Amino acid sequence: MTDKTVAEVDRADMVSIVRGEILAEVSSGNCPFAQHVLLVDAMYAIDHQAERIATLDSENAKLKKAYQELGKMFHDQIVAQQAAWIEWQHGQGAEAGMRWIENGLCGPGHIPEEGEPYGTEAQAYFDANQSDPFPTCHCGRPSNILWMGKGFCSDAHYRSAQAVAPSPANPDKSEAQ
Repeated sequence: MTDKTVAEVDRADMVSIVRGEILAEVSSGNCPFAQHVLLVDAMYAIDHQAERIATLDSENAKLKKAYQELGKMFHDQIVAQQAAWIEWQHGQGAEAGMRWIENGLCGPGHIPEEGEPYGTEAQAYFDANQSDPFPTCHCGRPSNILWMGKGFCSDAHYRSAQAVAPSPANPDKSEAQ
């Protein structure tokens, strides 16, 4: 082995060292055939694992970079929304604040068309298009209230479901929906 401590030896060095020790043992002539085969197999396994580790390290680095980029994009969207709020409250008002929002949506397909489902209803549009939407309300509209695994699009639908749901205090209620 070298003068490095185990902690100082990186993966490539360790593979080289072990591979060198295996080759030295095999070429010494003191190695029976079965042991020779096992050592050669071990050498190939080490090489394969080193390649696999290098591939995983490369994939991990790519994923880390992607997460960093997504984090930056998410951060910039929040800062743009904060700037819009500041513009609305302390600058030139709501219209100027909305320019901050519109500038973030200027890419193709990012500004909703009025004709698309819920394209003129802000809450329903958000509910239908968020990344992890609630179950659809029994009336067919997107939900923004979740209760007992069911979605509701309004307080009225939510309250009516609560009114007919069985409870420990009144177990005789049956669901009407």
